[in-house]
Amino acid sequence: MIRAAPDGRSPPWPWPEIVARLGSVGVPTLVIHGTDDPLIPPACGADTATSIPGAEFMLIDGMGHHLPATLHRTVADAIDRVAKRTPPNIR
Repeated sequence: MIRAAPDGRSPPWPWPEIVARLGSVGVPTLVIHGTDDPLIPPACGADTATSIPGAEFMLIDGMGHHLPATLHRTVADAIDRVAKRTPPNIR
């Protein structure tokens, strides 16, 4: 189950409606999350990936909430790999 923010507050967006719709995502999906994210616990990223059929979860050791330039190539390669699983009829 997707959790609230670390301080226990609900996020400022319509979270229940978003969560309810994750199961209808029908394209290859990569959820990227850092182990050191101070805003959203990695478990939330894992929950998001679990809620999307066939999604992959990429947990990056030492990464916070933002993607540092040193990881651009790594993440771009992962996105490319997942995007290549997209069926031709929806490209």
